[in-house]
Amino acid sequence: MSKPRIVIVGGGFAGATTARELRRLGGYEVAIELISHRNYMLFQPLLPEVAGGAVNVLDTVTPLRQMVSGGSLHTGEVRSIDFAARRVELAQGGAGSVVRVPYDHLVLAPGLGVDLSAFPGLAEHAFPLKSALDAHALRNHVISCLEQASQIADQGERERLLTFVVVGGGLSGVEVMGEVHDLIRRSLRYYPDLSRGEVRAELIETGPRILAELHEDLAERAASRLRSRGIAIRTNTPVREASARSIIVGDGRVIPTATIVATIGNAPTPLVQGLDLPKEKGRILVDPDLRVRGHASVWALGDAAFVPSGERGGLAPPTAQAAVSEAKLLARNLLAVIDGKPTRPFRYRSKGTLASVGGRRGVATVGGMKLDGVLAWLLWRLVHLKALPRASVRWRVGLEQLLDLFLPRNAVVTALPSPSSARFVRHRPGDLAFDGRDIAEGAFLIAEGRYVVEAPGQEPRFLHPGDHFGASETLDKMPSAVTVRAVEPSRALQLSPDTLRGIIAALEVGGSLGGVEREAEARRPGISQDRT
Repeated sequence: MSKPRIVIVGGGFAGATTARELRRLGGYEVAIELISHRNYMLFQPLLPEVAGGAVNVLDTVTPLRQMVSGGSLHTGEVRSIDFAARRVELAQGGAGSVVRVPYDHLVLAPGLGVDLSAFPGLAEHAFPLKSALDAHALRNHVISCLEQASQIADQGERERLLTFVVVGGGLSGVEVMGEVHDLIRRSLRYYPDLSRGEVRAELIETGPRILAELHEDLAERAASRLRSRGIAIRTNTPVREASARSIIVGDGRVIPTATIVATIGNAPTPLVQGLDLPKEKGRILVDPDLRVRGHASVWALGDAAFVPSGERGGLAPPTAQAAVSEAKLLARNLLAVIDGKPTRPFRYRSKGTLASVGGRRGVATVGGMKLDGVLAWLLWRLVHLKALPRASVRWRVGLEQLLDLFLPRNAVVTALPSPSSARFVRHRPGDLAFDGRDIAEGAFLIAEGRYVVEAPGQEPRFLHPGDHFGASETLDKMPSAVTVRAVEPSRALQLSPDTLRGIIAALEVGGSLGGVEREAEARRPGISQDRT
């Protein structure tokens, strides 16, 4: 008789912990197969410390093969699930081949995705904080802003580079704001041309207060500490839109900035959205024992599941602490079903909530007690260390955190800033889109709107969709003092110069992309060189 095959979709806290518990409780009586789009589990609570430079990026991840020792790991993206045939279809990473994985029991733990479509420009211009690479890229960007600001004479541009905005006043938003602010303040000693007074940090929250997860009294203490460190907090302030050079908030106020971090926009993944399963508020609806309603062999947990907590009709929160509790119960229930035994309902009781606010201070509720200050911050670090999945990771992170108490933060940029191969950027009327002296900006292919090219001694000329501009003498033949500004709300595809050259060569239009400006002007009646 073959072993029951349990297939787990998702390698986060919920999925990886389920696999580990099944192996621990069931030994080798079941076959465990884990499907994840990456081969490691990310410890997301440490991402703010990665962004702040306190923890190495590689120490936030644990290889999944170590966590599912004795089981199988498939890396790739799930394309579809056939519940009738009990089969998962995925496209394997790297090879790109399609693999069909049969199951006897299926556990769905894909987590949440990000959807910022309700905020024009935010997806293009904000740093998310969902992966280790996101946090590391943010750290590099912050140091790059300090480098650029220290060498720029233009006061307006200097202020923009030294303005740092975090959207979202929940646990993640507060913690990343505190850690990034720590990184900046501890790095300024190496930038004698910059002063603390020039740095501007803003935390923007749509709701009436920050840290809605905590008691109001503790949230206010946290807010007071943040303000005392020079961080402005804007509550009841929705975001309207973002561009390459600013963010616009609910009252129409424009905040020029080069750094926007978005900790909002959690949404079901495309996989969950496409599954023919009962859902509540976009999340998979499960019974108290964590089985998907109406499906005897399908289970769900974690952020993607709508999990009743058993306390006065409440729901389990979308936190790592809850996901681990769910995983431990689900593993027991799954093995109970295989053995013909009854399952148990999920009961969740929070052990407490903690948050760091930077400056080696924190706030916490533990066992009904409210703590703030250094003690809460130390407890926050100890709890995170204990929650790390392997002893080797705990040792590395603990040592790094200990050294961070005595050593300066490493203010180096480990990746040179360069334009991505292709990404859209938005510009508001008057925004500087390109400065010919800055060759790092890349090349731009206009998708919407209108731009004006200005250079000393030359008449202004206008660019329209299909035209291009940017850091390529070969393509644009522009003098180094040229500037390109948006005349109206505009959008352009930012490319590396080599990528744009490749597009031109592939389309065999050579001069048409490089010289359509004059033809475009002729085709558009009413547009003249003196029109603004």
